[in-house]
Amino acid sequence: MNLTDWQAIQNASGLKAPNLSLVVPKQTLVESHVFRPEILTEDSEDGQKRLYLKGICLQAGVRNHNGRIYPAHEIQRAVKQLNDAMKDGETIWGELDHPEELQIHSDRISHKLVEIMMDGQNAVGKLEILDTDMGIQVQKLLKRGTMGVSSRGTGNVDNSGYVSNFDIVTIDIVARPSAPQAYPQAVYENRNFGLNQQSELTRLCEEWLRSIS
Repeated sequence: MNLTDWQAIQNASGLKAPNLSLVVPKQTLVESHVFRPEILTEDSEDGQKRLYLKGICLQAGVRNHNGRIYPAHEIQRAVKQLNDAMKDGETIWGELDHPEELQIHSDRISHKLVEIMMDGQNAVGKLEILDTDMGIQVQKLLKRGTMGVSSRGTGNVDNSGYVSNFDIVTIDIVARPSAPQAYPQAVYENRNFGLNQQSELTRLCEEWLRSIS
């Protein structure tokens, strides 16, 4: 029964129509961001070099390629959620290529989030690339082209595309992202690996996906 039906009943009987907005379930929201991250290497305490991506992970006030707009306060709340989780000792794992569900799959983990903060209207994050199978795949792909990031979470979207009640789960790494400014500049041990090879990157991803299917 929709709101119009309830209004007709209310007019006839004096019953109060319920607030149907209270029972609207949240959608799963997957947003890919064209984010040209900076590629960093840093020495760890054990003397090993660690590879990181750093750049814009979430953008506020901009209609993305999925037609959705995230208000600044929703992005700020997502940043706080992630920082609070990390302060509580939780590891924010991410995957190579985002799945359509919210569950994190251990066999697809490629990186972890190590920091995230607001910079104006944007959330800027730093991802540590791990030595897992998927992490090694990311390292190889970065030598041949660009990668982007994708946020995964839940929320409500109105008819104008504005997102509310956004709860973030993680930040994934993807080949083809969806927010206007999410491709960072790449420098890896002072070497530039060619940022304009998107078609080659896509071909490599497709070949790899076929090999594991």
